[in-house]
Amino acid sequence: MPNKGISTLVTGMRVKVNDIDKYTYPDIVVVCGSIELEKVKGVETLLNPVVIIEILSGSTEAYDREKKIHPLSAYSFTS
Repeated sequence: MPNKGISTLVTGMRVKVNDIDKYTYPDIVVVCGSIELEKVKGVETLLNPVVIIEILSGSTEAYDREKKIHPLSAYSFTS
């Protein structure tokens, strides 16, 4: 299979995390190979992220860590 490359997306795009059946809007996403999108009711959703990066700020850090990111056990935090 040919290498289709790595894409880094800096966006507020909706991303589906299949392992926990959750949607999130991360700051940065990395995709290997072709970008797979699903469009439902006019909203595009990225289906195949391999790395999800959330940049924490003082005003949103508690929410991001506890509500938004906590279910994603593979997350690494930097603040």
